[in-house]
Amino acid sequence: CLALGIGATTALSSALSRALLDPLPFQQQDRLVAVHRTTPQSGPQGTWPESAPNYEDLARASTQIQGLSAMSFGTALISLPTQAVRASQVYATGTLFPTLRAEPELGRFIGPDDATSKAPAVAVLSDAFWRRQFGADPAVVGRSLIIDGKPTTVVGITPPDFRLPHGYNLLTPDVWSPLVFTPAQLGQRRSNYLLMLGRLAPGATVSSAEAELRGIFNGLVETYPALNGEGVRVAALRAESAATVRQPLLLLFGGALIVLL
Repeated sequence: CLALGIGATTALSSALSRALLDPLPFQQQDRLVAVHRTTPQSGPQGTWPESAPNYEDLARASTQIQGLSAMSFGTALISLPTQAVRASQVYATGTLFPTLRAEPELGRFIGPDDATSKAPAVAVLSDAFWRRQFGADPAVVGRSLIIDGKPTTVVGITPPDFRLPHGYNLLTPDVWSPLVFTPAQLGQRRSNYLLMLGRLAPGATVSSAEAELRGIFNGLVETYPALNGEGVRVAALRAESAATVRQPLLLLFGGALIVLL
């Protein structure tokens, strides 16, 4: 029991440090913001996802947030020489990695030119997946893999500490792929599945960005009455994400310490 308590305490100490203290692997991380959808059910502090057409309208009109980007969750089936493996996957618009200002471990990240319907299929692998499945072979970058039945070129590897918090989510997928919207998706304003984040423009604040996006969204509500009651909220990415995990982790840490007494 003592050994279990010590092990749990050590693991939770590491989790606390990572969640609350360790810097994110992005330049000027304090300028990054999460953008959430709010509803009458969620209240003003909602962290709900957004639809593709609403995201595109917000991204196009905003001047307070640069590189407003979107992400969605998925899974990938990757065909390897000896087996097929199921991998966690995040689809991201081509603006995401330039907005984050991160550096890859090898190769490059996904960019705007990759996120078009006519672009060749590309993907970025996580450091952990690359080491686990390919033994950290640098020649994997530039190699074509069959991902979901489609030949896909691996263009980069994320650094070992790469992680992206967003509200209650911590994104550490095995595979990052470009997010390209279909005409059908761009016609569905009530199909909400996108996480959004961006970078505050020079001189902008969380409050000024939120005021601008609320004004833009109110215009969408006038045009599309089905959106009535919904809104948007802007939050500092790092501070909000730390707050969402602080209390649960501290409670678990306290429970583990009790075991040691």
